[in-house]
Amino acid sequence: MSKIEKKVLEDTFKTVGDLYKSLNEKGTSHNNFHHYTDLISLRKILSGKSLLLSRLDTMNDQQELRKIITSNNEWQKVYSACFTYGISENMGLWGLYSIPNKIGVRISFKKSEMKKILEKNKVISAFPNFRSHQANAIQLTDVLYVSNEDNDKTYKFKYYYSETPYYSNMYVGDRNSKYGDNGVLIGALKNEAWSYEKEVRLNVKVSNEIYSEKIMITLEDVEFENVTVTFAPWVSNVEKESFRRFLDGLEGGISSIKTASSEFTDLVTYKTHCDICSKKPFEHKDEFGLFN
Repeated sequence: MSKIEKKVLEDTFKTVGDLYKSLNEKGTSHNNFHHYTDLISLRKILSGKSLLLSRLDTMNDQQELRKIITSNNEWQKVYSACFTYGISENMGLWGLYSIPNKIGVRISFKKSEMKKILEKNKVISAFPNFRSHQANAIQLTDVLYVSNEDNDKTYKFKYYYSETPYYSNMYVGDRNSKYGDNGVLIGALKNEAWSYEKEVRLNVKVSNEIYSEKIMITLEDVEFENVTVTFAPWVSNVEKESFRRFLDGLEGGISSIKTASSEFTDLVTYKTHCDICSKKPFEHKDEFGLFN
């Protein structure tokens, strides 16, 4: 049996600029973009017809900050919202947003609506002071995943580009790499452990620090009949009906949003008690810290 020839990263992408350009092109090519969150956050998104993006140095994957060796100042000029692509539901993301409180949801935008979001938000608002700032760039970018290829004597690193493996002895996050300016990959490089997310990022870059951990972009131009909300497998019918009434009470076409139940509803066992907390049921607090 002949040995499968491995793809070498720098043979396909001659510079880091070529790689980043390709990640952007791939990021805009998907037909659907899914944002996993919870019902409380989604109500805020739809009520305000807006989406909050977090500054990259404040996001939950702090290891990401070590993947690209550059100044902290550069990380503070990039804001991001996380989406995933593909047709199937992502069980890993359902787990992140549904356990233990059972109120996970996924809001899905068609390509046409993501294009409108990109075109509309040339000026963004800092949050919560709502000061306006010019966006230096707003882009959809596929995430490149990297790991050490410890078992391979030929190559030190393995990269996953849109689920396709590439190999290299070069680390693209190295500031001194001859491959090019690694700073352009900020917000587009993560550890392979996160590859199950199939992440595409909505990144906004600003020229100067705006000293705010979040920014807000508008969804005003979105045609909501092209938007679907899918409930996690464990969301109750009561919660679904309540959310439908909430949608029907909103103006600006939001009531035209389609809703759907997960294809895994009633097919995934949900653990309702925590072994660590003396078999007590999970309790969900609302945004004010009250139990409900």
